[in-house]
Amino acid sequence: MKLTTIDLLQDSKVFKHSQELQTILECKFVLLSSPIEHFLIFGPLHPYNYHAQLVEKLCHEQNIDCEWQKQPDMFMITDKTVQIKGGGWFRFDFQHKTLSAMSISTAYGRFDESIFELFIENKLLPDGFSVQIRD
Repeated sequence: MKLTTIDLLQDSKVFKHSQELQTILECKFVLLSSPIEHFLIFGPLHPYNYHAQLVEKLCHEQNIDCEWQKQPDMFMITDKTVQIKGGGWFRFDFQHKTLSAMSISTAYGRFDESIFELFIENKLLPDGFSVQIRD
């Protein structure tokens, strides 16, 4: 199974600023799966205030059939071979070099931890952080 990470955060001003100040930064993420590939997409809260905006971005980049069900918070995939596997929040703690995956997407539910662990095992998350899954 192919694993693809789409990181919309590390090149952002807010990421670089938080890194410089050694503060905490939170962002949203979503997991999606097709028969041949798992996707992890995450980005800054502005312009990605809703998990649905991350799903929309991924679908457009990957040419996945999709549509808005209720803008701005519910974006649906109409391609029956691709499924949303939940979402959550990332908390980057630059001082302690930890990345916590936690919480739940109101629109898509809690992220599939078994899929998320594949990204951890294959070192497909930002370098230099120890990763932990929290409730």
